[in-house]
Amino acid sequence: MARRSGNASSWFGGSTTKARATQSDLLELQNNEQLDALSEQVSMLKSLTMEIDTEVREQNTFLENMGATFSGAGEALGKTMTALDAMAKRSGAKFAVAILAIIVLLFLLVWWAFKYAHPS
Repeated sequence: MARRSGNASSWFGGSTTKARATQSDLLELQNNEQLDALSEQVSMLKSLTMEIDTEVREQNTFLENMGATFSGAGEALGKTMTALDAMAKRSGAKFAVAILAIIVLLFLLVWWAFKYAHPS
């Protein structure tokens, strides 16, 4: 038997080089597919974070408006309590207690209406 000189590619007619090139092309194709999938996931996450940002801004606006509303209601209740105190000093205590009870009931009714009108 005669020995051939040279590398393995001479034995197989350069097929080793072709196999390496094909494997490299296959790895490049797989890499590109994974990059595309990753890019798609990043786009979805970006879209989701933008939606979350919009929702948070809307909720903050709603809370600011609600805070202003309750602040106004607190001021009105404070004025009412001052007026009731002045009235209680002038007239009987039973009448003042009845008015106070009515105000408390109205406040609870408004609170209940807001609570169930805007469920969380």
